[in-house]
Amino acid sequence: MGGLIAMTAAIATPIHQIELTPGSAIQINGVSWDDYLALLQQLGDRRSTRMAYDHGVLEIRMPGQAHEAINRVLATIALTLAEAFGFEFNDLGSMTMNRATLSQGVEPDSCFYIQVGQGLGHTIASELPPDLAREADIANHSDSKLKIYQAMGVPEIWLYQRARSRSDSSLPEPIPPPPIAKTFQPLAPPN
Repeated sequence: MGGLIAMTAAIATPIHQIELTPGSAIQINGVSWDDYLALLQQLGDRRSTRMAYDHGVLEIRMPGQAHEAINRVLATIALTLAEAFGFEFNDLGSMTMNRATLSQGVEPDSCFYIQVGQGLGHTIASELPPDLAREADIANHSDSKLKIYQAMGVPEIWLYQRARSRSDSSLPEPIPPPPIAKTFQPLAPPN
């Protein structure tokens, strides 16, 4: 299983030539905002990695197969709920969200515009945060991304965390179910 590698040394290989294995991540300190934007441009939109940038710290993740399977299931659940409640929605997947004024950028596993009334095919303003961002923690933790979402004003985050050993006392408190789940009523038992 991959893990997060923290680096502070100079890299002789250009970042775009570093290959990550599925389920792994790398963290690089001292990256300027302009270098981050140049790297995004150089790598393009058609890549399997996800990036997060927070005040000079660049994190690059390579999701694995289990991560992507959970990602698809959770995205389907979110879209099914939106349809069931009659919300217009726009699923923008792992869209890059950059805020130069915050010196932060992030690519969620999935993000959705639901309550803003933006149906499929509508252009969404680049500064408008999604209504829902979703992260699946399989091999790596998304803790560093949570403060980025908060700063960007994302009102709701669904965080899936694979079960971990009970002896790990560093785990955060369990995440409560999303507010939309509170609107479901239990089914009446059959007569």
